[in-house]
Amino acid sequence: LAGLEGRSLHAVTLAVDTGMRSGEMRRLLWSDVDFEEGYLRVRDTKNRDFRSVPMTNRVAALLNMLRRQMKGGPTLDVRVVPFSDLRWSIERSATAAGLGHVHFHMFRHTFATRLRDRGVPLDRIKELLGHKTMVMTLRYAKVRPAQLRDAVAALN
Repeated sequence: LAGLEGRSLHAVTLAVDTGMRSGEMRRLLWSDVDFEEGYLRVRDTKNRDFRSVPMTNRVAALLNMLRRQMKGGPTLDVRVVPFSDLRWSIERSATAAGLGHVHFHMFRHTFATRLRDRGVPLDRIKELLGHKTMVMTLRYAKVRPAQLRDAVAALN
């Protein structure tokens, strides 16, 4: 979203590239970031589970920058963003972009749909999101018209 900056941009980047829930992001500690292996450990999820989410290059670069800026504090910078400020920033940016109502949880759907757009199998998307059922994953990982067109084109 154009117009996002600072911590709000950091939080949205992390959400779009990891599919993490806002509560999971707020509980994220530096000890959950494995820079060597390229994973984030997501503890105490909504389902009371644990999962590992690989970091994109963009997330790794963002977290490295935040780590340098924070000089080794115990929590991530995005954790201290007041939710009301984040919500306001997202709404303002969405309105400026002519997108209508956008809320933070939509970025989790964006993560799943982007993966599906790139041909990632649904069982892997399910694991990355931490869903218990495929039915829930299908609510998140939407099929776009171009995918349907390509599917039918395979018959030509």
